[in-house]
Amino acid sequence: MANEKEIPAPGVPEVPADEQGEVRDNGGAEGLRPRIDLRVTTDRLQVLLDAPDPGEDVEPLVEAVAAKLAELMFENPPSRHDLADRIRAARSPGLPLSGVPLIRGRHPRPPVDGAVEWARDFFDSGFVVDEHTDQVDYRRRRGDPSVHAGQELATIRHPREGEPGTDVFGKPIRVRKPYKAPLRQGPNVESEEVAEGVTRMVAGIDGRLRFAEGLLAVDDVYTIRGHVGLGSGDISHRGAVVIQGDIKNGSTVKAAGEIVVQGMVEACHLEAGGNLTVRGGLVGASGFEVRVGGNVSARYMLDATIFAGGDVSAEREITHCRVRSRGQIQVPKGRIVGGDVSALGGVVVYQAGADGPGSTLLASGVDFRLEEMRAESRRRARRLEQRREKMLARARQLSQVRKLTPTQRDALRELRDILAGIDHEIAKEAHDLEEAVFHSEQGARLRIEVLGMIMPDTVLQVAEAQMKVMKRLVGRQNVTVRNGRISIVPA
Repeated sequence: MANEKEIPAPGVPEVPADEQGEVRDNGGAEGLRPRIDLRVTTDRLQVLLDAPDPGEDVEPLVEAVAAKLAELMFENPPSRHDLADRIRAARSPGLPLSGVPLIRGRHPRPPVDGAVEWARDFFDSGFVVDEHTDQVDYRRRRGDPSVHAGQELATIRHPREGEPGTDVFGKPIRVRKPYKAPLRQGPNVESEEVAEGVTRMVAGIDGRLRFAEGLLAVDDVYTIRGHVGLGSGDISHRGAVVIQGDIKNGSTVKAAGEIVVQGMVEACHLEAGGNLTVRGGLVGASGFEVRVGGNVSARYMLDATIFAGGDVSAEREITHCRVRSRGQIQVPKGRIVGGDVSALGGVVVYQAGADGPGSTLLASGVDFRLEEMRAESRRRARRLEQRREKMLARARQLSQVRKLTPTQRDALRELRDILAGIDHEIAKEAHDLEEAVFHSEQGARLRIEVLGMIMPDTVLQVAEAQMKVMKRLVGRQNVTVRNGRISIVPA
């Protein structure tokens, strides 16, 4: 069978078979034994028997199987009595025995990863659709992050450890550590244990709910009744910021929560822990960046450099921008022209590229933040390894002393404790990165949807695969990857 293989005898030479297919004991007095095949399943949890029909007298087959099991050193082989019962139960007169289970290991119990259950949909990034006209309002989102004190926000189910199993050779079958729920408690959020392994999160104040980079917080709101510029000075606020005018050229606005701009944004520095919502356009310039933990939305985006932990959406177009999104890039009624944009969660656009010089790069399934995390993790691991080597060298020096003083013994014991702590930190670093990769893969969408047309010289990338489009493609196209190559299929 495709999922099984013959069992190798650990440390024991193969038993030769004669031309008739019977297994001959190596020089034993019993002469010919019945031909038997023992197989172990690929999960190492069962030993299966194949053999000719033994007839009414199963004892010769039982003896041969028992001898082979003993030779192969399986853990807890069945008794001869149990072997006889299993062979008789599986036997059909005149038919060979096939896949008769003889030994079973103990199945591992897999871990249960943590999970989040939201009280309602606070963060739906879709747009409101008029139920009478079916018109999409690109200035209104379906999700509503406004909350009041005491309102239930989410329930967290904490991870549960798995339990290792045991294979048919008595060796452990390990299970991975479970992953935590991708949610951490932030400012103005209260928690209570409602059951074992279950925590409920509630709002501590009235405000705007923020969930970005795994942090859940409720922000108070600072409203600016006018423009941000030379008159107001730069803005920095620990909650959410609502600007009822524009953000003027050269300004800096930082908010721990979301930023809402009723007007337009000129070239400036913006940092938001939550979403950035711009009712007008967002215009950038060289040397200015927008860094947002949540979603970014604007009527249009021009010459901007944007890093977003969530979705990036424009009503009209994204032109000559550099965009990195851990969510989805959405311009379903407009175009993406020039520059390069990449999104972990895929790209949806009406028109990709434009006539004229210069190319446009659209990429999906690429996580800019994961690469940063990998680099940070490597730096931390390198520092831990260097510290470990220093502690280990000191411990080796003390270990070579033939007779330690009480002070030296205490120092050696302390060094060993420090080494154990460093080893724990190194293992945790590796697990945290593994967890980050898992959550990144959960959010990845290896797809670009072009709803109207793809223009020549547009470069399409899905994961690591790239392709340059040489001629105009009109109509709806789905861009995916197959066998490591870009595939463009009309929808």
